[in-house]
Amino acid sequence: MTLERRLGNRKEASLGRFANIMQNLLSILMKRPMAALLFGIMIAAVLSAGTANLGFRSDERVFFSESNEHLQRLRDFEARYGKDDTGVLVVHTPEGTLFTPEHLAALRKMTDDVWALDMVRRVDSPVAFQIAIGEGDEVIIDQLWREGDPTDSAYLKRIEGWAAQTPLLINRILSEDLATALISVTFEIPEEQSEDAPTVLTSVMRERVKQFQEDYPDLEISLSGSVALDSAFGEAAVSDSALLVPIMYTLLLGLMWLILGSWVPVFAAFLVISGAIGATLGIGGFIGIPLTSVSVISPFMITIIAVADVVHMSTAAFQKDATAQQSELGRERRHRAVEAALRKVSWPVLLTSLTTAVGFFSLIFSESPPFQHLGILAGIGTLLAMVFTFLILPTCLIVFPWRGRKRAASMQNVFKRIGYFVTARAKSSVISVLLIAVGIASFIFMNNLDDRYTRYFDNRFEFRQATDRMNSLIGGFYVVEYDLLAPEGTNAVSPAYLEDVDALAEFIRQQPGVTHVANHADRIKMVNRAFSGGQQDKYLIPSSQSQTAQLHEMYAMQLPYGLDLREQVLVDRSASRMTVSLDDRSTGEVLSLIDNAHVWAVENTPQLASSVVATGTTVMFSYIGMKNIENMILGTIVAFGAIAVFLLLVQRSLLIVSIAMLANVMPSLVALGAWGLLVGELGMAVSTIVATTLGIAVDDTIHLLTALRNRLKTMSDPREAVAEALGDAGPGMAITTFLLVVGFGILAISGFQINAWLGLMTAIVAIIALLFDLIFLPAVLFLLKTKY
Repeated sequence: MTLERRLGNRKEASLGRFANIMQNLLSILMKRPMAALLFGIMIAAVLSAGTANLGFRSDERVFFSESNEHLQRLRDFEARYGKDDTGVLVVHTPEGTLFTPEHLAALRKMTDDVWALDMVRRVDSPVAFQIAIGEGDEVIIDQLWREGDPTDSAYLKRIEGWAAQTPLLINRILSEDLATALISVTFEIPEEQSEDAPTVLTSVMRERVKQFQEDYPDLEISLSGSVALDSAFGEAAVSDSALLVPIMYTLLLGLMWLILGSWVPVFAAFLVISGAIGATLGIGGFIGIPLTSVSVISPFMITIIAVADVVHMSTAAFQKDATAQQSELGRERRHRAVEAALRKVSWPVLLTSLTTAVGFFSLIFSESPPFQHLGILAGIGTLLAMVFTFLILPTCLIVFPWRGRKRAASMQNVFKRIGYFVTARAKSSVISVLLIAVGIASFIFMNNLDDRYTRYFDNRFEFRQATDRMNSLIGGFYVVEYDLLAPEGTNAVSPAYLEDVDALAEFIRQQPGVTHVANHADRIKMVNRAFSGGQQDKYLIPSSQSQTAQLHEMYAMQLPYGLDLREQVLVDRSASRMTVSLDDRSTGEVLSLIDNAHVWAVENTPQLASSVVATGTTVMFSYIGMKNIENMILGTIVAFGAIAVFLLLVQRSLLIVSIAMLANVMPSLVALGAWGLLVGELGMAVSTIVATTLGIAVDDTIHLLTALRNRLKTMSDPREAVAEALGDAGPGMAITTFLLVVGFGILAISGFQINAWLGLMTAIVAIIALLFDLIFLPAVLFLLKTKY
């Protein structure tokens, strides 16, 4: 006796007992269908009450757990220097420079206007920049240009020269060609308003931008910044929910009606979907799961899974009806067809729901909370969709009149012919599929990890348009921050410390993609130059501790309200801030910059090296991708093991389960290989695809294996058994895969990249998985007929 058979015998008793329980439940269901329907509606209504507790989070930090070390480091940094919740006006003149009377007046007016907005803590702009100017024995710290200042060409040429020679200004808030300016508004958002404020502030600032654009038609003005980013996350969620959900509902239910030829399963699917989504979101509200731009797509997934359950059961009922005795009419005939369908597909539907839920639940291993929440909601929704399918669909099919379409039998014949074709060429089919699959999967390594969060949004979003313009004209949306501690015995104005900071800044400026490095050493050098009468050769750090301290105090004491140095140098002078601005750089390039800076500091400025540790939103997103992949490898292993155990309980063969799991892992690997060949870019969504689709891909396998198992009980010819099994399961497999592809394909048109890529990849995997189940798996099962 083989190992597989011995293991099967040990499982037979427990499996039989569970099967008996299922049959008893089905019997009760068939005897009291209306009670089952009302019970299902009652469950949905009670659980849906939790939707009143649902919250929504649109800030970018929702992607990071409270235990994330990079988030904790950023919060520590913000506790010392303040949090930068910014709205950035990108102002560009397509002709000439901004140093004309009209443009300077426009910049001044816009700067003053945004100061009047609620919650504003600071406004940085070229005209408000505090420049150090030497006049005789005095050093004057004043704004670059005020209303009422001279506008003659000589004076404008003079301040243009000052600006061009000030590294703290150029490529930070003023482009090198002097044609683009940034007006950066920093808000102080109270904690209790942190969820709603970004959307409100973005709306207010967009109104200002609209007004500014009308007032200054010669300028091009747009809005970027972190509050606009947070608002864009919310806009993405609203867009997907308001636009794509109705499209999916209409298209999927319409296709169901066209394929099945009856409104009854469509009506039942509507009830199942509504109940499952409402109950799932209600449970989410009860347990405190917030909706985000990622988890908001859970209703999409629940809809698709619910439709698949309804189609499998309806197809089985229609197949039975198509071959029923013509003497059986009306409700009696429908009752028998539904009862036969339940006994035929209840096991596969139960098992596929469990395996699909396991795949979704494996997202709990993700490093990012929105993906964890998506997995929890989609997993719960999958199980509820199964429950409501059993409670609602049989009642609808029994109570309401319908007739199975004749095409059911013709579809069965098509899949039988596929079975005969594949088994006649079993060896060549297996070898061909494996060679093609391995060949395409080998391109997986062409994928590069990249999580540029501004690219989560396509060009339909105003934020993306404005940020692309900002990065192309001046750069600087992506920022890396450093909290540089002064060594013991020194402080942030000590010459030795400033020299180290200046050297580090100079090294970082040479790195690819760096557009600006703001640091306190440049401030001291600017004031020293002014103190020396504006001589450019005095743009350096004095060697005297007393002189650097004097220059620091001279500058700090003349700064106006809202533009002081508290956000740049700690009050006790124990540390200062360095801000590195980047253009549009990949995750890998950002991580390379961070690593290079630290290595250089260890070798060249050892006193500073321990604090050359990067932080910031850009840094967090740069690290989370790799961490997410590492976590999801574990999640995929757990899901793989759990699904294998479920299959083993039913199939009772280690060999068959191993083949089946291979047939369901390969589609994801092939899809990732094709992705590497065609796209070459991996983000957080794509890194979860193997675990997410494993449970979905295995559904067709379960239906096929169950059908083959049933056929082998009464048929001795393996070729006939495989063909008949494909005839039994094939129509449902094809229809559900088609609907899966359509459903996830709709998600692929989302303007939010994470959701679009997840939808597209899932659709691709579903197609490949069907091909494996129609070609590879039947051929292997036929070749292994003596083992099965």
